[in-house]
Amino acid sequence: MNKIIRTLLLLTLIAGFGQMQAQDVMVISKTNGKDVRFNANNVDSVFYESVYSLPYSNALNGEQGNFYVVNKTLPEGFTSIWKGDSRYACMKASGYANGQKYDTESWLISPKVGLLNTTSATLTFEHAGKFFQDISQEVFVYVKGDNSEWEKQTISIYPTSFTFKKVSIDLSKYIGQAVEVAFAYTSTTASAGTWEVKNVSITGSSDSSTDPDTTSTEFKGYFELPVITKEQLAQANLKYIQHSFSHGGKEVRSYEMLYDTNLKMAYWVAYPLCSFYTQKNTKRTDAWGYDPKLPQSEQSTMKHGLGHGYDRGHQIPSADRLVTKEANEQTFYYTNMTPQLAGLNQKTWQKLETALRSTFMPTTDTLYVVTGAMPTTPDNMTITYMSDNNGVQIAIPKYYFKAICAVNRTTGEAKTMAFKIDHVATNDNYLNYVISVAELERLTGFTFFPGIDPKYKKSTSW
Repeated sequence: MNKIIRTLLLLTLIAGFGQMQAQDVMVISKTNGKDVRFNANNVDSVFYESVYSLPYSNALNGEQGNFYVVNKTLPEGFTSIWKGDSRYACMKASGYANGQKYDTESWLISPKVGLLNTTSATLTFEHAGKFFQDISQEVFVYVKGDNSEWEKQTISIYPTSFTFKKVSIDLSKYIGQAVEVAFAYTSTTASAGTWEVKNVSITGSSDSSTDPDTTSTEFKGYFELPVITKEQLAQANLKYIQHSFSHGGKEVRSYEMLYDTNLKMAYWVAYPLCSFYTQKNTKRTDAWGYDPKLPQSEQSTMKHGLGHGYDRGHQIPSADRLVTKEANEQTFYYTNMTPQLAGLNQKTWQKLETALRSTFMPTTDTLYVVTGAMPTTPDNMTITYMSDNNGVQIAIPKYYFKAICAVNRTTGEAKTMAFKIDHVATNDNYLNYVISVAELERLTGFTFFPGIDPKYKKSTSW
């Protein structure tokens, strides 16, 4: 498994402040294990947001894993040129079907891999092939670095049968960049061979070095994702949860959270916010229900409300996810709820939620948000509980917070701001509760937006 280290998050910085018009907004997505963005005007243009660290490997053991396929020329009746072959533990491409040869072109593409903290980098893979007229003119390997075009690589050994041959390609010219690797298969009506690829790896000279504060290998390095430490992962009651929804035949990421099964609440919910997510394609669903990612016994039950002056308070708001019915329904999972005083939820907190959409979001193509709730404070470590619909004790937060960030991808400059609001009824102006992200980190113990220079976390103005 591959570790995504904090330094690599610097490679995921998203397009500049106010650089894009509304019709050009990029849509964050996750498809076949990759994290990509789609231009609203051209859904075929994609690039990775997550970056894997060295060493990277994918055995392609009968499935594509976190690779993805782009079928550039796909004959009618074909669903894909590249397919998993479990018998031979590889990915296989062929333009031959039903006794006929077809004109095809299909690329099997890796996720981005950051070539950092290394003095050399090498791509290795194994491939086999047969039935080609000239395999050297029909299959290709390309590499793409940061802000560069695809570059054809030299394949030192070509197979002549279904016996796998190992190939090594020097990637040292790309050190300091995040690279993608593409295995490009082509065929014609005159020649349609079969190409098999497996055991792809990218290694460097310093693969043993790790960041002690790295997130788990299970977690993608989404820009908004706070650092998840090894100590947190060791606690059985802490669960990392991701949610995505279907849109246009693709899986689009929605939000992530760090959830405490003992307290029955999320410490934080992190998500991207842009006009794609807020476009009003559906109404508020009020689909109160259990999160399918967790056993019901580890969640609160709030179907009938909470009473005693408390609302079922969203962390990611319903209005932030109106793009599809499914996306909105996911905001009504009980894991996204805390007992929140109506006098806060419907007043100052609601004003803040609205301001993020109407005031802050329009200043950038994508606003990165972390909303959270803390059950204790440095001065009061006593956790207060109330009963849910089943009489189960659920924690009542002492305060709520939001951390927001926008990044200029060209310059690497970032804007940040945070809000901390005590859990009391108030109708004050939300700007009365502004603090810096650095101060919020000190109070909560979480590290927010680890991919930016800490100097940008000191701001209290937008």
